[in-house]
Amino acid sequence: MLGDFMRINRVFVGALAPLSCVLFFLPGQVAAQEGPAAAGMLEEIVVTARRREESLQDLPLSIAAITADTMQAQGIYNIQQVSEFVPNLTFAESDRANNTRIFIRGIGGGHPDPTFPYGTGLYIDGHYIPNSTGAYFSTLDIERVEVLRGPQGTLFGKNTTGGAVNIITTKPQPEFGASALVRAGDFGQLDARGMLNLPLSDTASLRVSAASTESDGTYSNRFLNEPVDFKDQTAMTAALRLTPGDHWTLDATVMNSRQRDGNLGRACFPGNGNWSRGRDTHFYVGGDPIGTGPPVATPGLIEATAECALSNTMGPRVNASGTHTFSNVDQDGVFFGARWDSGGEVGVLDNLAIKQIASSREIRYHYYQERDYTPFDMRGIGTFGDDAFWSETTSYEFLAELGVNERLDIVTGVNYFDEVSSSGGRGCYDTFKSNFDPAKPNVDIPCEPYNGLVFDQLPDREAITGLALAGGTKMATQNASVYNTSIGIFGHLNYALTDSWTLELGVRHTTEDRDFHNIEFTLSNTSNNGGPYGTNNFDAIMNDRSVNQLGFYNEGSATFSETTPMISFSRAFEGGDTLDSGMLYFQYAEGFLTGGFNSEINTKSDPLLLSQFLTFQPEHVANYEAGFKGSFADNRVQIASAVFFMDYTDKQDSITIDNSDGRFSGDPAFGVVTNVSEVEIYGIEFELRSNPWDGGFISADLGYLFNEYSVYNSLDSDTLQLIDLSEAVIEDYSPEWTLNWRVEHQFNLANGATVIPMFGAYWQSDYDWDADLITDAPSVCFQPAYSKLRARLTYEPAAANYEVSVFGNNISDEDIFEGCSGSSGGLMQYRLATPAAWGVEFNYRWG
Repeated sequence: MLGDFMRINRVFVGALAPLSCVLFFLPGQVAAQEGPAAAGMLEEIVVTARRREESLQDLPLSIAAITADTMQAQGIYNIQQVSEFVPNLTFAESDRANNTRIFIRGIGGGHPDPTFPYGTGLYIDGHYIPNSTGAYFSTLDIERVEVLRGPQGTLFGKNTTGGAVNIITTKPQPEFGASALVRAGDFGQLDARGMLNLPLSDTASLRVSAASTESDGTYSNRFLNEPVDFKDQTAMTAALRLTPGDHWTLDATVMNSRQRDGNLGRACFPGNGNWSRGRDTHFYVGGDPIGTGPPVATPGLIEATAECALSNTMGPRVNASGTHTFSNVDQDGVFFGARWDSGGEVGVLDNLAIKQIASSREIRYHYYQERDYTPFDMRGIGTFGDDAFWSETTSYEFLAELGVNERLDIVTGVNYFDEVSSSGGRGCYDTFKSNFDPAKPNVDIPCEPYNGLVFDQLPDREAITGLALAGGTKMATQNASVYNTSIGIFGHLNYALTDSWTLELGVRHTTEDRDFHNIEFTLSNTSNNGGPYGTNNFDAIMNDRSVNQLGFYNEGSATFSETTPMISFSRAFEGGDTLDSGMLYFQYAEGFLTGGFNSEINTKSDPLLLSQFLTFQPEHVANYEAGFKGSFADNRVQIASAVFFMDYTDKQDSITIDNSDGRFSGDPAFGVVTNVSEVEIYGIEFELRSNPWDGGFISADLGYLFNEYSVYNSLDSDTLQLIDLSEAVIEDYSPEWTLNWRVEHQFNLANGATVIPMFGAYWQSDYDWDADLITDAPSVCFQPAYSKLRARLTYEPAAANYEVSVFGNNISDEDIFEGCSGSSGGLMQYRLATPAAWGVEFNYRWG
């Protein structure tokens, strides 16, 4: 049935493609005019990047805004897809689904352990999202996405050394409106979404929306004969707006999303394990564990390599994982906002507006992912219990907008943020800590109830004979929690020095109190021979509810305080023969990323040596930026550009500690994060929107980014020798050059209908995904420069409220890495982006 649909779909696409070409050559049958989506991109876009409504083209900072209409026209239905349309923005995932990595101008990241912060702020309706789990949600009822590049240490001061992504949801409107959309495409894609906007009275409006996303994915598991990266997602939003009187606006929004996905598809490279820039990536067992003597490879590596080779003969998106993998995420959010606007003079002020925002968000994450992608039980990771990872965040903010006079505006406020994030509950930690006795390492300790992160892996330091499948695995677990409270007090002043020159000053003082606790241990009475989900014996193992005291517990607390300033000068230009309006600006801004903890080191084993690495300090970024924005030719051309240099100091990076004698943990060497490096980053951003001919539209977004360490002395992970990594580039998932362009033309047919063909492409320069920072020969994870092409054809009948579109993504069918790295177990593994995919879409609107 599905195969028949796909064949019909391709015939439909093939028929419409030449039809769109014919339309270009029918004189007297068509008339051209500017398309509605294109017109929307040239109209004034109002943003709230500085906590008040302002025109995008008037802001003296590097900011990109993508509206709901643009997302619809470009086919953006998930936040992750935004990154290809914004210069120097990267959205990615780790080797696990829903484990996000966000970089702006090469700064950011993400980590599943909540004790590690990262330097890009993600906000939804002003609510900060602190962890990297489940952040890529649906674009359902999102009004726009604002991307603020560079440190936002004043108004968005929470961990925004790289920048901030600000997501604004659509609020209820006073007029009736409704819409329904259905989309079907290759690889089992079937999406549906609907919206209903109801005016309840003259002062109340309700907006309700829902969405469903399904797909079969593109990866298959030949060993278990099942799809791998399938998707099954739902999202719902309900919003209420009250306007009692002329001064008040009250908003309440409830959001829920549910994901029951397969985990990310990956495949392993066949070979002997020697791929990482010519260096050996074997997972050593026995012999010399740190690689200075003859290595002994992982048991079963030869057999696993053969399985890799067999999978690769069946295609690049085939693996042979021995366990079922999945990724379940539940997210709930509640947001309240109240705004009072004087609408005129208040005392000595020309205008006064007061805004209060209160919000709460909860996320629960449950998953399992294998990491060798063979039938052998070499390494896996997952959670036990539906609430094994959970995060609850609460935010409150008070803002005052003071219109002092026609030259001076001030925004000031205070922000409170509270976070509790945990992989597992506190009960097991309390039990373990109270019974911990290093003199009795083999005592079983009951943990009721138990949940948390579980590692299913080969023992690191034990000599094992035979295949991994026959030899069994070691079950180890982690149970970590973070408690974080942050208070920020800020102010931002905008003063018109003259009719042309404007001065802006901002400052924010932030204080964070962070606490954590963590336990790591092996599970008792385990004889797992096939993976926790492959043999269905995981529950039986964990029902023992006891842990082996061969482990440790760790805890710590710290307070971090910073004051971050910014200053900006901008000059406005009046219109002339060519320039309609323009603005040149110069900005200096600072940002900081809070400190954190190395929760996985056993400070109890050597307090004098290791306690110094328990806490790492904040990192800092100073940004020097100049930019120009302008409109030309009766607003038919708009450009926005910026050039920047960022001084990135006290960077939180990893160094390796020798553990060849086994005194710290079971690993022969392990890494700790500390403030050991400095980086210089510079680049450009250029955005063009143009209506060069009647009915035509062109857009282009260009980004250039270069970074390198000016200071970084680290240890080689294999030899544990000191190495100088200065002049090496940092790991940021970001290529040097990116270019996204699009061209479209709207035709008005003689019968009043319209047809809009669109063609676009994303291009990037080469990038090496290998985690090794040494800049020598390319690794097997080297991604050459590529172009990813897309197309869309939209038909809208005359006097009708619906439209039909045919779309295609990656239509040249490029093999593109979405991830590639070495794997514990001696195997390199990679993930490819979705191949060429076509689909159809039907969108109906009422009101």
